[in-house]
Amino acid sequence: MAGSVACEPCAGGHYCVNGVEVLCEAGTYGPLGSISCSVCPPGTFSSSGDFVCSPCETGSFAPSNASAECQRCSPGTYADRTGSESCTSCPAGKYSGSSVTSCTSCPKGMYSLKGSAQCTSCPRGTYAGSTGSTSCVNCAAGTYASSTGRSFCTNCSPGRSSQSGASGCTSCPRGKYSNWNTRYICTNCPPGRYASSTGRSDCTPCPAGRYMYSWLAGSTTSSDCRSCGNGRYSNTGSTSCSTSLCSRGYYCCSGTKRKCPYGQVTTSSGSSYCRKCQKHGCWVIFNCSWKDQGSSSNRWHCSDGSPRDTGERC
Repeated sequence: MAGSVACEPCAGGHYCVNGVEVLCEAGTYGPLGSISCSVCPPGTFSSSGDFVCSPCETGSFAPSNASAECQRCSPGTYADRTGSESCTSCPAGKYSGSSVTSCTSCPKGMYSLKGSAQCTSCPRGTYAGSTGSTSCVNCAAGTYASSTGRSFCTNCSPGRSSQSGASGCTSCPRGKYSNWNTRYICTNCPPGRYASSTGRSDCTPCPAGRYMYSWLAGSTTSSDCRSCGNGRYSNTGSTSCSTSLCSRGYYCCSGTKRKCPYGQVTTSSGSSYCRKCQKHGCWVIFNCSWKDQGSSSNRWHCSDGSPRDTGERC
């Protein structure tokens, strides 16, 4: 018709009602020529007058329709893609601040639970030996952690020990000892040894010539070491005296085996004294505990066969 004006489509970000353009509100959008504005879906947002919705950036989210802006991910969560409708909780062993796209592993000596905004130091007596720990581990018996945030436990010093999960060590009681071989755990002194004081790293052996009952472990006193008596002997740390009598050529005093001096001999085993040779001494010049020259058997005697009972004795 003459004089008429042609209609134009509504501009983007608007909608038209009865030929009048109306601005789309924030959270909605209007493409070119719209008769109404559409709502932005979750994960997107728009400002007033936008003709298209924009996806939320990483580290943010839009949980519902018609969002005018995206929300920042709270500490302990993350969003690693654009257009997120929600943030994901950090897994145990990791943490995050706000508006992040990923979580960070906890360092050694610390741990975290799911959705943590920060890591927690391991308490005393525990440790976390690797990054990304979800819990702390008790120090093993014989070790300790005296401070928080430890990545390893320290061995107790010799003569000391600890229970599992300890923050310090205590001295081993009497009758017990600890060292590297016992994993720094207090252990009973074995039979034949004793510890008369606390904090021992080793036990004292019974001296030669004395012994301890084989069933007696954890002895606290040297009085548990008993004398072998004359005629028998033992080495240090023994649990019994020799089942054999003191051999010929030797005499045994209070469990100690001694060689007869030159020119003396024992005429039988189990002797507590030696006998002097009457005249010329022994066939072999060193001592009397040798076999005769040219003999295939061991015969323990003086050259003229006449020992006298006046030699060394206990």
